[in-house]
Amino acid sequence: MLKTSNKEISVKQFTILTFILVVGAKLFSLPMLMLKEAGRSAWLPLVVFLVLDLVIICFVLITAKLAPNKTVFELLDEVFGKVVTKIILSLVVVYILFKAVLLIVQLSSFLSSNLFDGLPLFAIILPMAILLIFFGVFKLRSIGRLSEIFVFLIVPAIILLIVLTFKSAGISRLLPLFGDRGADLDSGFMLFPIFFGDALLAVFFLGKTKVNKKLFIAAPIAGFLGAAATVLYSLLVFSTFIDAAPLVNPNNVAAVTHASIERYNLGRFDKIAFVLLSVVILISLAVHFFTAVKSSTKILNIKKTGYVSIVLAMAIFFITILISHADILYFAMRFGIYFVFVFAIGIPISALICGAVYKRRMKNGG
Repeated sequence: MLKTSNKEISVKQFTILTFILVVGAKLFSLPMLMLKEAGRSAWLPLVVFLVLDLVIICFVLITAKLAPNKTVFELLDEVFGKVVTKIILSLVVVYILFKAVLLIVQLSSFLSSNLFDGLPLFAIILPMAILLIFFGVFKLRSIGRLSEIFVFLIVPAIILLIVLTFKSAGISRLLPLFGDRGADLDSGFMLFPIFFGDALLAVFFLGKTKVNKKLFIAAPIAGFLGAAATVLYSLLVFSTFIDAAPLVNPNNVAAVTHASIERYNLGRFDKIAFVLLSVVILISLAVHFFTAVKSSTKILNIKKTGYVSIVLAMAIFFITILISHADILYFAMRFGIYFVFVFAIGIPISALICGAVYKRRMKNGG
């Protein structure tokens, strides 16, 4: 890793974070939720949205090639000016914070349903809010190091979860991927985009890592592996858990997913897998919150992040405590498609355009 001040993460850390952002919280409750709304055909929108994540990664890498030493803040400033940049970043912060809320909702749903049944919700979410404060004052380098450490737990946990799901189902229980609910396929495309597009946060790694051939090979492979693991596990859910789908609602989706079929006969090793996978959500949450804090300090033109971290963390805490998680999920699924296409696609494309403009200016002598 370079020891210059702006090269905060190594290519290896960039690659691991890319993998984590693609996987995110998708393995926890999303497959069952998509199964409920779109039937077994839900695999099709799942694949389409994951391809979108891979396209976003490609946009980020092309931008890195065009402007290898520029951060996204610097690119936006140079092309749009400081005022417009602050307006853009203000909207991005709101979007990223909402995504952070969604991650906390999914993780707290799993914890309250499977590990801490009966514990008040605020007692589960308060430690997360405290963690957020620390994430906000972290260096990107620290988050990169965390990803390096925990990837050795994350990958085995994903493999374990896939193996247990397949073993509990068995070949004889596999069903056709296209069910008789084709009319609900449009629901899959309309309701679930908000759970994807986290790869856009890689835009904020621009200028923070060395741009070389290794990066251009490793990052897309990591993104593809994350997408492939998500698709494989989801296909098993879509093809085997169809009888459990009517039982699902936003309040029990995690419990139904993790208790389905015959997993109790397997000693609930799936709980171990999901507990280890909760690290994926925490690191993804760290990247989301870190980005929101850094963007906020850019908007406010301040360098100290402590107070900003506390304010944003407390805002997330009260939102997740005072607003029903079912209402948060409902809002995310009904209106998320508009936010995703504006931000998850718009920001990487804007960065790419800024990179192209910067490259042209440099070619013409600045």
